[in-house]
Amino acid sequence: MKNLRKTTVAGMFYDQSADSLQQQIEWCFTHELGPGLLPTEKKSKKNLIGIIVPHAGLVCSGPFAAHAYTALAAHGLPDVCILIGPNHQGMGPGVAVDTTGEWETPLGSLSIDETISTQLPSSAITADSLTLHQQENSLEVQLPFIKFLSNHLKKECSIVPLLMSQQDLNTSIQVGEQLRSILSKEKRNVAIIASSDFSHEGHSYGRFPPDGLTADAFARKQDKQALNAIQKINPEVLFDSIQKNGISMCGYGPVMSLLTVAQKYSEPSVELLKYGTSYDTCSDSSSCVGYGALSVIHE
Repeated sequence: MKNLRKTTVAGMFYDQSADSLQQQIEWCFTHELGPGLLPTEKKSKKNLIGIIVPHAGLVCSGPFAAHAYTALAAHGLPDVCILIGPNHQGMGPGVAVDTTGEWETPLGSLSIDETISTQLPSSAITADSLTLHQQENSLEVQLPFIKFLSNHLKKECSIVPLLMSQQDLNTSIQVGEQLRSILSKEKRNVAIIASSDFSHEGHSYGRFPPDGLTADAFARKQDKQALNAIQKINPEVLFDSIQKNGISMCGYGPVMSLLTVAQKYSEPSVELLKYGTSYDTCSDSSSCVGYGALSVIHE
């Protein structure tokens, strides 16, 4: 019998029933802050390496995430999505991968691509562990979007889930280099999904903006620096900016891994698809989280 990771945050981060979740995902795409339309496959002159996408509850971050998934679909839904997210508990090995089985969503399950996943635990920093994935939301929140696209575009897509409890520069680069090596031998269409929210500011996070700035304004100020660093496609530049400016971006490690992969391609570039904060969607001025949707492409 295959391993099945059951949903953990259904009913909290996104709607629990298939019908209501279908409607919620469609709402994300058609929202005034979303793309405005349901996604379609288009032929693009550029090639997609991956996307950067938020992982908060869909009510707050879903319309922003929809921009990234519109880009994912527009380049042709990948055969495999490698998901990299932060382990918010910070426990376990530096990187945990689930290598076999399926992950459940209310819209149907997604199978793990064992051809890629079973190559990852060979790394000294990566261990095979379903347990560490059980209580983490950063990857699970992506699954309804992927399964929606699979159903909507009538194309199968498998996943490889990677969870990072260590997001230091060295670990992040090692993950990227390992993925780069694996992808260099792949004939299929594979994309990387780096799951990260941007700045967390305000009393809910124990972080208080400088005098004269709201949580929303300070989050935007901080995130502008992070977004500028990401555009450089250099993990060291992003890491230095995070450390120097005290940017409370929770998934900078996965983003650095994606940037490491991107460096191997000819003329890579980053496109900012949409940026905003939870204030735009949830109207809480006392605390705020930044949400960025970006695509990483190459010629």
